[in-house]
Amino acid sequence: MIVADQIAEETLTLFERHVKQALKWYADSERLGRESPLAGSYILGRALRDLPRPVTARARGDVLRAEIHAAAERLWRGPLPNTRDAMQAAIIDARRDPDDPRYAYVVLELRCFNDFIAPFRTSDIWEQPHLLPGSKSQHYRDFDAAVKRLSAVLLDSLRPVMRPERPRRPETLFGYDRQLALLIDGLARGCTVALSGPTGVGKTSIGATAIARLAGDQAFWYTLRPGFNDGASSLLFALGAFLHTHGAANLWQYLVTANGVVGDLNLAAGLLRQDLSTFGTNPPILCFDDLEHLSTGNLTLLTPAHTQVLELIDGLRSTTPLLLISQRPLLTSDMRIELVGLSVADVEQLWQAAGRDLAGPTAERLHSYTGGNPRLLTLMLMLEHETAGSVPDLNGSEAAKSLLPAFQRLWRRLVPEERRALQWLSVYRGYAPEDVLDLATLDALVRLRLVERDGDGGIALLPALAPIVHDDLSPELRENLHGQAAIVRLERGEYTSAAYHFAQSKQENLAIQVWFPQRRHAIARGEADAAQPIFHNISR
Repeated sequence: MIVADQIAEETLTLFERHVKQALKWYADSERLGRESPLAGSYILGRALRDLPRPVTARARGDVLRAEIHAAAERLWRGPLPNTRDAMQAAIIDARRDPDDPRYAYVVLELRCFNDFIAPFRTSDIWEQPHLLPGSKSQHYRDFDAAVKRLSAVLLDSLRPVMRPERPRRPETLFGYDRQLALLIDGLARGCTVALSGPTGVGKTSIGATAIARLAGDQAFWYTLRPGFNDGASSLLFALGAFLHTHGAANLWQYLVTANGVVGDLNLAAGLLRQDLSTFGTNPPILCFDDLEHLSTGNLTLLTPAHTQVLELIDGLRSTTPLLLISQRPLLTSDMRIELVGLSVADVEQLWQAAGRDLAGPTAERLHSYTGGNPRLLTLMLMLEHETAGSVPDLNGSEAAKSLLPAFQRLWRRLVPEERRALQWLSVYRGYAPEDVLDLATLDALVRLRLVERDGDGGIALLPALAPIVHDDLSPELRENLHGQAAIVRLERGEYTSAAYHFAQSKQENLAIQVWFPQRRHAIARGEADAAQPIFHNISR
């Protein structure tokens, strides 16, 4: 557990301390890329995509240096001085007001960047009258203040909390050729398509395959997670950020001006439709996954918040192609596609593609046991691999159409490091940074198809398996893992997620301490919906 005083006594957050360390290593790209967690793919994912492979530590350091300098330039709020004399004059002008963001840039120029002025010794900064005369202690306070200003801008620039979802399509899609063709045709014609079926039947896989063939990067994917992003504000913020990256900025500018608070939902929805209209005949495809979380039963009354989300999505019909994924259809659509599972022939093909033989009667038994559920079949395939090619006995009390029995068998064959990694991932909402797991363990779990990568440094336990692992944790282990996850999130500037994990680890005082000083920035980043349930039950 983290001691409360440990955080309370720090003037800088863990993320800000990493920024400060990166500034101290600023001149050494190799060390910056090798040792700073800010240089990892989880933070720099988008900025690293176009670099030659393999990406070296020096290349990561160079990218982080560029991101830091670009964020610092925004503190100047205008054209930077471009000569030594101009910088010297700017220093004299800026030091009149230490609260001016330009003063923070001056501190960073003298201490770290040295683009025009490079003091021979650090002490020259406060000892030389033409620089920033004062005391040593004052300079170090100024440096910390500059780090805080820079960290806020850098976090907004990198926006790790606004990670775009990028579901990975399977290398081979079995058994759904007809449904895939229908889905591609419907989306290509601008339809709203409802894709439904039970958990693990392959809805996300077929959706990701269709999107990859149709839209590439010009597609928005949003998975509903209860208590995390299932509010209209969260959805609008994610849509605004996505459209902004594609040159349509009306909704984004409104949200930025409103500091992340959606005051007028109708106005925001109108700006969203206006942004989508700018794409002309090539609009983006918007995908909404796990919509069943908005309605837990056929007769269950929707909450006002969930009603807003459904109305917002429904209002986009005919404006842009929509893919609505859920266990059962919730909204009116132009086309409905239901997935019911693979056939016996598909099961045989799945085994053959993995380089294994499967006799006809065994294929029928597997199909009967799994109901043709691709996720359960994949688990059975991995289980057969772990048991040296023998298909487990499918008769008896365990022969139920559930992920649990097959996963239990596979769980017993994992090594302790792999089991602990799955337990660790089970407490996360969304993607966790891949650099906190041992690479060999991560690669093994990806090969077993228990963990998926998002392509930008994020990893996640398969959604259907996460509750199985999480529910099996002891209360003490669950709290401990949430406490560890809180520190991981805090180090990467994800203050709302850190607060969630602290609250889950029964450290509500730390949840408040780390979030409330950052609340304005967090709300401005669209995290109000995620923050509200965290603090709702905490005593004032």
